[in-house]
Amino acid sequence: MANRNVTKGEVFDLNGMELNKLQIRLVWKGHDVDLSAFLLGSNRELIRNEDFVHFNSLKRECTYQEYKQIIKQQGRLHKNTQIRKNPTAITWMMDARPMSHDGSVLGAQSDLCGTDKNSAIDVSIDAVRPDIHEILLVVSLYNVSVSSFSEPITFSDIEQLSLVLISGKEQEEILRYKVEERFKHETVVEVARLACGKAGRWVFNAVCEGYNGDLRSFADLYV
Repeated sequence: MANRNVTKGEVFDLNGMELNKLQIRLVWKGHDVDLSAFLLGSNRELIRNEDFVHFNSLKRECTYQEYKQIIKQQGRLHKNTQIRKNPTAITWMMDARPMSHDGSVLGAQSDLCGTDKNSAIDVSIDAVRPDIHEILLVVSLYNVSVSSFSEPITFSDIEQLSLVLISGKEQEEILRYKVEERFKHETVVEVARLACGKAGRWVFNAVCEGYNGDLRSFADLYV
């Protein structure tokens, strides 16, 4: 599968590619960020609250009760999560990935070790509900709490931000979108959209629009 570099404003047709498993990987340097997804209907609004897939969502890949049972039997939820002796609601939120209402989108678990950071969302486009027409991919600054004596943290503190689409089945890179725009004051960036057009054809739209405010205020635009 050939990979391609796309630029802001470009639309890339995903038709004919293996979409049953698609990974959207964010890579960057600098301050910690969160990658979220908004599953929107035809009127570009959230149909259900669970269609806002973010780090603090209570809709997870398993319930808290299921999580406790898995920890009791296996000690951990996944091979890449820690062994837990005493599972709690906090460890459940740390270990279990946020999930969309229909289960088609599994939210990000960040790897913040080292200089180069990455975070990935997994999408099964074939499983997306028919009433979902668009998936927004949004990056927000994590834990932006600074003292009154400090300069506010913005996306000017983020370097080499790129979004990479990977075939989940073949683990091959489909495309790479390197964000060239330098934001000075923005704290939330809508990076791209996956949109379903005519005859169920999905496309990747490189957007890169910056906003001021936190992730919750951005979400209010779609309710």
